[in-house]
Amino acid sequence: MIVFEGIDGSGKTTQAKILARRLNNQGLKASYSKEPTEGVIGRFIRQEVLANGQITDPRAVVLLYAADRSTHLNSVVFSDDVINIFDRFYYSSVAYQGALGVPIDYILRVNSFAPKPDLVFLMDIDPTLGLKRLNRFDRFENIETLIKVREIYLNLAKQYGMFVIDATKSVEEISNKIMGIVEETRSVAKGR
Repeated sequence: MIVFEGIDGSGKTTQAKILARRLNNQGLKASYSKEPTEGVIGRFIRQEVLANGQITDPRAVVLLYAADRSTHLNSVVFSDDVINIFDRFYYSSVAYQGALGVPIDYILRVNSFAPKPDLVFLMDIDPTLGLKRLNRFDRFENIETLIKVREIYLNLAKQYGMFVIDATKSVEEISNKIMGIVEETRSVAKGR
């Protein structure tokens, strides 16, 4: 299980999709999925939390994302021959809802059902540059919030051993670095 995290505009979706394609081109089975999902709860989140801002209670938002995550995990095939690539996971809840003042230990408790990924890539970028890359914005995409989100992400990276990737590099350079880390990690796992 490989997870891509980062603020919007960091290139995480681009890199997650590239990695899935590259692994599939090598004859491996790689599956790409994202959160919020395309399911009923994920669509509700995108509409009522992100777009319209109708649901603003940060604790309620944590619970909605956890519900979407639970249904997401139930739809994913976990087996030794499938590499699951997630575009966002519970670290996003920690970073974004944590930036809005929800205690991080509460967010982690609510998401305690979620498995620990094998690899996490944090696409790191200055929030000002990340915002410049966006075509559309939701209620979390403002400089003040994203500065806090990035700070939480960088703390999570230290705590959980995430690979912090400089998202200002070229798409190809980033992709090659990520692929190198994945191949090295797979070689180590095979050698055990």
